[in-house]
Amino acid sequence: MHHLLGPSRVAGVLLACLLGACSSSSDDGSPTRSTEIDVSTNELLFTASGPAADKPAAQNITATFGEGVVHLAVINNSTNVAAVTSVISGQSAEITVTPVAPSELGSGIFATALAVTGYFCADADCTSLAAGNTQTVNVRYQISPVIERIVPYVATAGVSDSAVVRGIGFSSFAPQGVRFGGTAATEFTVVNDTELRVTYPALVAGPYEIQIDIPDHEGDLESTASLLVLEPTDYAAQT
Repeated sequence: MHHLLGPSRVAGVLLACLLGACSSSSDDGSPTRSTEIDVSTNELLFTASGPAADKPAAQNITATFGEGVVHLAVINNSTNVAAVTSVISGQSAEITVTPVAPSELGSGIFATALAVTGYFCADADCTSLAAGNTQTVNVRYQISPVIERIVPYVATAGVSDSAVVRGIGFSSFAPQGVRFGGTAATEFTVVNDTELRVTYPALVAGPYEIQIDIPDHEGDLESTASLLVLEPTDYAAQT
């Protein structure tokens, strides 16, 4: 069953089939239950190529726990997670984490965490519960900026010049450079979330895909911007 605790969204499942473990004891009368839990991973990474991209697929975590655990709570107060659900099978739980749509957040890197806690009976009659260990699952959601176009998109070979790069999400990151193919821009300025002003060096003829270097971003950005550099045209003298 699911609970709502204040502003936090909680996916909790009561393991009624394990309540008998609360009264189990060894020959000397001490409890024999195990109250430890473990998770298959402590890191989840969701990525989207831009704010308009499809929502990434849900990901699963497997939690395993000892026979003394009678309640499992997954606490989610993350803005980047839309839902957390749990399915119990024996002494393990399949926890499904579904991210929000990229359009709800915009470009950026959103880092939050889930807390997975097992609870055990605090007394022989299980009239109250006590918390066991908690496993933290860090959730990182990368929604990339998008490079759409460069204006002007045609340049002359052997001539340094300036241009405007347009797109989405530039101010959500900290760009460290702009590249024309494998050649770095000599200067750039982030004007706002949708515009960069760049100066590029003299280039030889050919097409150059525009990329932005962002150290904390994993992978290249989606880019449909390309600068086409042409050899200068010689015009015959008019007589």
